[in-house]
Amino acid sequence: MNQRLSFSQTAKVGSRQLLVIDENADDCALMAFVLSKELPGLEIVRAVDEDAFAQVLGRHPPTAVVTEYRLAWTDGFHVLDRVRRVLPTCPVVLFTGSGGEELVRQALKSGFSDYVAKSPRGYLRLVRRIEACLETPLPAKSKPESPNPNPVTAADQSMELLHAVSHDLQEPLRGISRFSRLLEEKLTEADPDIKRYLRHVVEASDRMRAMLDDYLEYLNVGKDKENGEDADLETALDSAIGNLGARIEDSGTVIKRGPLPVVAAGFNDMVRLFQNLLENAVKFRSPATPQLDISSERLRAVWLLAVKDNGIGIDPADFQRIFQMHRRLHPASQFPGNGMGLAICKRIVEQYGGRIWVDSQPGLGSTFYVTLPPGRESITEATFETA
Repeated sequence: MNQRLSFSQTAKVGSRQLLVIDENADDCALMAFVLSKELPGLEIVRAVDEDAFAQVLGRHPPTAVVTEYRLAWTDGFHVLDRVRRVLPTCPVVLFTGSGGEELVRQALKSGFSDYVAKSPRGYLRLVRRIEACLETPLPAKSKPESPNPNPVTAADQSMELLHAVSHDLQEPLRGISRFSRLLEEKLTEADPDIKRYLRHVVEASDRMRAMLDDYLEYLNVGKDKENGEDADLETALDSAIGNLGARIEDSGTVIKRGPLPVVAAGFNDMVRLFQNLLENAVKFRSPATPQLDISSERLRAVWLLAVKDNGIGIDPADFQRIFQMHRRLHPASQFPGNGMGLAICKRIVEQYGGRIWVDSQPGLGSTFYVTLPPGRESITEATFETA
């Protein structure tokens, strides 16, 4: 098979064809998996260099195009320009893990039909964007003779795939880390450069394991949602503080807390929510003794939670960016981590129909606000009086 074209070498006559321009084979494989399940009437062709791109445009004009922003031989804006010259009405979607809000504005201003950020949920959004870009509906999926009362959707399958991949990578990474440490111990008289290289291997594998742990936590959000049980936030906060006991104690963090309600959400997700917010506050602390104030207030239809700290603060220009996956405002050497904590918080809150946002100024601390639906259990009178 021609290595520059894959998934489908040539489009069937009369079929709708999607041209995918992306050099990352894993991303393309997942994209093809999700699209083939959700849009079975769509032929998918992948081009990984300029020759293949030109070949598709010249011989098999696509119905729609999906392109990455960063490519070894060009960029997404050049792709858009080339497509527009040949196929002025062809929809072009930018699907990328690069850039931020400025790239979004620039992309939409330049004429991209849409922009979708690469993320576990991004692959599912991409399906809807492509479907919306097509001029006429794609052929409907054939219905099974006996409807399945619990159908497995493409979203379920893609999330299961991501979960399995993340989980399966854990064991080989543990092996790399373990054997590298054994080599460090054995090579006590080794050349300093060799020892330094081994140290880099150990640190890199540890970072990768931490990243996979974060991915698994992200994918596990909402697992207990189907139980329909309420969560006592007092107990959830206690669990989160217990999980972070050593970090809170070592940093000298002082936590002030008011009464917290029962909400309509999964208990484990609420522990994750508090744990990530607390960890964020401890990590980005100022030279002063870290102080946290956690409170709640009953609004008309939701509970409003506030987690206030006296940390280094956040520039208002970065308020949206901090909730995106792997978006870091500071170098890892200064504040270690994978930039996933607040993205996990956002995913948790949105699973239950809530919102999360921040109010902050550099050097003046931050207050994270969360809305969540009230639980079915009654709230004590004391909670209402103090909220």
